[in-house]
Amino acid sequence: MKKILLLIVLFVYCKNNTKKPTIDITIKVKTFKVQLANETETNKQVLMFRKKLNKNAGMLFEFEKEGLYPFWMKNTYIPLSIAFIDKNMVIIDIQNMQPLDTFHYVCSLIPFKYALEMNRGWFKKNNINIGDTVRLNDK
Repeated sequence: MKKILLLIVLFVYCKNNTKKPTIDITIKVKTFKVQLANETETNKQVLMFRKKLNKNAGMLFEFEKEGLYPFWMKNTYIPLSIAFIDKNMVIIDIQNMQPLDTFHYVCSLIPFKYALEMNRGWFKKNNINIGDTVRLNDK
């Protein structure tokens, strides 16, 4: 019985502590690594419940096709900025999001295929703007 309980505990621990895949991204001359969340993972925790995000870390959401996908900050403690990226890998919009805001959704007015969440102000601090091109180095 103890062995079965131990196996269950290990299974739950390993399942909850698996790392998301990462990808290297380059925007202008800045290359950095982000976690990758594909369309099947958008309903999972992603950046929820985290208390901090490293300086040049983030989360890239990849959708199967371009569309309008709303984002919100439920259970997200980190102030974030989000860049919406079209199928041609061009940043089409950048918006800021408030921690724990469950009343407002953030979405681009133009269909996008990718969304890149970084610490709030990261894009401005790194002189990354609408119209800049993003390169996914692992694809």
